Amino acid sequence: MDIYQERIRPLFDGASETNAEIERRLGITPKTINKWNKTSLKSYTKFIPQIAAYFHVSTDYLLGNTDDPTPAGQKEKPPAQGGEL
Repeated sequence: MDIYQERIRPLFDGASETNAEIERRLGITPKTINKWNKTSLKSYTKFIPQIAAYFHVSTDYLLGNTDDPTPAGQKEKPPAQGGEL
């Protein structure tokens, strides 16, 4: 399973904010998401906790350990769009 292509990229693609805004909120340098989309760089792995918090999904979901995106302790599945950290 390509974790980035199957779990993380769809979240970025479906977000209501631009990649530049998401990068700013996550504290990553400009054009980083673009680089992740175009290459097999795995530098996104150190941002898994921030990405999970931004999109209101569990880190286990992003890592492919579960198919349930619901964070621990949350009853309802989160919306697919990003939000405040």
